[in-house]
Amino acid sequence: MTTNPTIEISEIKPRLKTGAIITAISGTKPQAHFIGHASAGIQISHPGAAAILANFTGSLTCFEISIRTGAPFEVVNKICDELVAANLIDQVAKPIVLADRFHSEKTNRKTHSQDQSQDAAYQQLQKRMAPELGQITWQTGIIDAGVTTLSDRQKVAIDICGDDRLAISLLTTLLASGVSQTTLALSNVQREIEVSDLGTGVFAITDLGTNLVNRISEIARDFALFPISKNPTTTSYLTIIFGAPDPAKINTLLSSNLPHLFISALDATTLRVGPLVIPGKSPCFRCIELDQIEQSPLLNQINQARLFASVQQLNTAAATQFAGLIAQCILNYLDTGISELIGTQILLDTARPCNPQHIAYAINPACGCAW
Repeated sequence: MTTNPTIEISEIKPRLKTGAIITAISGTKPQAHFIGHASAGIQISHPGAAAILANFTGSLTCFEISIRTGAPFEVVNKICDELVAANLIDQVAKPIVLADRFHSEKTNRKTHSQDQSQDAAYQQLQKRMAPELGQITWQTGIIDAGVTTLSDRQKVAIDICGDDRLAISLLTTLLASGVSQTTLALSNVQREIEVSDLGTGVFAITDLGTNLVNRISEIARDFALFPISKNPTTTSYLTIIFGAPDPAKINTLLSSNLPHLFISALDATTLRVGPLVIPGKSPCFRCIELDQIEQSPLLNQINQARLFASVQQLNTAAATQFAGLIAQCILNYLDTGISELIGTQILLDTARPCNPQHIAYAINPACGCAW
């Protein structure tokens, strides 16, 4: 059987990934079955496959499935191997790990740390986690339905350096996706909620005039998928910079070897997302700026003039769409370490919402960020 080397065969309890379907293929002898989805899948025609597949629910081992169905273990094993190779099943079940989850040490209450079937809060959390897990499970190499990956999102600290509609929508989307340590890092902590902040579903009209940081702290727990820990364990960091970046801040991030992502100010109908900078390994903001100036000498003057232009806000529809797209890119990076935004800028245009443009860049030798 093809397994993760750290997992014993006896521990494997195959379970079809969320969204995978099984259907008998008519007119085939012996009876064949398709397992997969509209974009990919495999066909198998082993004897008794229907009964075997019906027991791939995550509650039985291959040995137990063999005994229950009467099918030879070798057949169950072979079907399991084929589905593992096609990334169609999870192999182990793991409990979600919650930050600051309290479990009593009293003898008569210790079962709460193992059996949480009567825990209403945990049941609610499981339902909220289902859509996240349903997507994570399809990532290459996931064998536990995505539970470990989702749990690890709680260990990532994200600082969002921005306060416009898009920044606030991105904040709540990441919190709702399990990145509990996502915060706004504002230069003006006295900034109040304004009329232009309304319309994204985050603030109510009664919030007008209240302190932005304080209000975000109050409602963060309502949006967050997981409980927000008072003493979080942090294993990685990401800074997201909106608008014109401060050169001193960029230098600090580069010298500290901290990944960071740039999101430009809105330019008429266009927004630039990227690059996601991995210091020393991918082009930095200055690399891209140098390349752009080489191609368009006027760009430097345009950027300087934009610093004094009035700030534009995205309309509600675009803010919602762009926040979701950017959040998904960030989540993919956190989960896999891979991102289309590394060494790339994506141009999002409100006038062409279905046609984002990708522009790739390389480290500029005149920058020196990789020296």
